Amino acid sequence: MRTAIWGGGSLGLLWGARVARWNSDVTIVTRTKMQAQALMTAGLTLKHLDGKEETIPIKAFAEDSFKTDEVASRFDCIFVTVKQFHLPEVAANILACAHEETVVLLWQNGLGQDNYFVETPHPHLCAAVTTEGALRRHDNFIWHTGTGHTWIGALAKERRLPSWFLHEVKRWERSAPLSYEENIHLRMWEKVMINSVINPLTTLLDVPNGFLTRLPMNEMMEGILQEAHTVARAEGVDVGELGALKEKVATVYQLTAANTSSMLQDRKAGRRTEIQSINGAIVKIGRQHGIATPIHSLLVHLVEALYDKGDLV
Repeated sequence: MRTAIWGGGSLGLLWGARVARWNSDVTIVTRTKMQAQALMTAGLTLKHLDGKEETIPIKAFAEDSFKTDEVASRFDCIFVTVKQFHLPEVAANILACAHEETVVLLWQNGLGQDNYFVETPHPHLCAAVTTEGALRRHDNFIWHTGTGHTWIGALAKERRLPSWFLHEVKRWERSAPLSYEENIHLRMWEKVMINSVINPLTTLLDVPNGFLTRLPMNEMMEGILQEAHTVARAEGVDVGELGALKEKVATVYQLTAANTSSMLQDRKAGRRTEIQSINGAIVKIGRQHGIATPIHSLLVHLVEALYDKGDLV
């Protein structure tokens, strides 16, 4: 199986290292030539949860060189690990590197990532939802920081996935905390609802996840979840009872107490955040159903104001 990992961030490097251990024909597509050169020259170093390190030889190239004859041959599977707001820039290139039976696996947080592929004849689209943690220390060094689970599933239930890919997923299941999920849309909604609470609040307050348990946040958390719950039900997604969702959020608080949310990491680094694909997606879908989401709208405006403020100070 010829595999591309499109994106050299935390998830891309973690899964690039894993897949390269299972299948030698793996290429990481990076945003910069500098990162591609580092990976090609020194390999990809993976620091495991137990602290042990291993370096894996790997192929890499920068996005702007994908058109060369050497790298433009078709991939069988493409892990798309860039953030959702980068998809408009890379979707056409990804499709140019795919054949009719290619599986494109979308790893973005939030909702709506498949919208960047629907107007073009596309290969098999899948989504991946993960609770694992990883931290990129250098261009070619990834630290697996937190255990968790990953679910993979087809976004279009009516289209059957290639048998070779399902066989490959079964093989991955024996080596990583991963499973195939028939109802991947439910997993996506559950994660976006949890992220819609934790990510903006930790970003606005500049605190690690666990700090939220020390603050009188129950009323705010319930308001955020109530809006998202109403929108999900209108969208036809059965996300269960509100009380169970609150318990899931509290569990994530505890399990990731020392973690800095990805949104806060982006804010601290002066990068654009994923607020639009998380809380903003709930606002957009709610609007389509005539449902007001004032708390989510406020969170979007506040987090984006922090980003805009960075240009002024």
